[in-house]
Amino acid sequence: MKNQEYIFCSWSGGKDCCLALDSYLRTNPNSKVHLLTMIKKSLGKTYGHFITEGLLQKQADAMGLEISFGYSDDSNYEDNWCIELERLKKKGVTKGIFGDIDLQVHHEWIERVMKKLKLQFEMPLWSKKRKDVVEDFINKGYKATIISIREEKCQEKYLGKTLDLNCVEEMEKDAIDPSAEGGEFHTFTVTGPLFKRNLALFSDGISEGNNHVYLNNLELVSK
Repeated sequence: MKNQEYIFCSWSGGKDCCLALDSYLRTNPNSKVHLLTMIKKSLGKTYGHFITEGLLQKQADAMGLEISFGYSDDSNYEDNWCIELERLKKKGVTKGIFGDIDLQVHHEWIERVMKKLKLQFEMPLWSKKRKDVVEDFINKGYKATIISIREEKCQEKYLGKTLDLNCVEEMEKDAIDPSAEGGEFHTFTVTGPLFKRNLALFSDGISEGNNHVYLNNLELVSK
């Protein structure tokens, strides 16, 4: 398509990046999309979510989208992230989409790095009420599974639950922010408007590490 916009979405596999991309595409439906995920080299999994590259590739395939991966550790995250963005720029990418809600330090970092790389960026969820964001995700028809929790911020009983309106209500009773903007838990999206086929997520148990408890040996199958 002539003059088609080529964007990337900073992709964790979870609810916020998915909703941000959905929100952007509803007003920019002809955009070509590329997902970008950073893998923590020492773990072979993503930061916080503890998801493998293979799982994210299956998720991207179910959405019919391209995905690429960068590899880093804490000391060189920004440098390696910028390397991946330079590669996407050479392919024609001009803008990034991010799912942050209200953490100012994240906004400042994104703004600084994107300016350095001479890329545009948009944050469709920025400054929205946290509960409105999670309810919008659910009401649009998306489903996500809670795959990891921060031990001091969220109870282990939520691991493996579907983030639906009943779950949101239960979390509020337990004084847990259901948007998880503070890192209370992480999710993995398995179905919704952006998906060409629905997925089901399976696990064979739980593991602990890096101050998180998370579902172990996750597997995806098409429904």
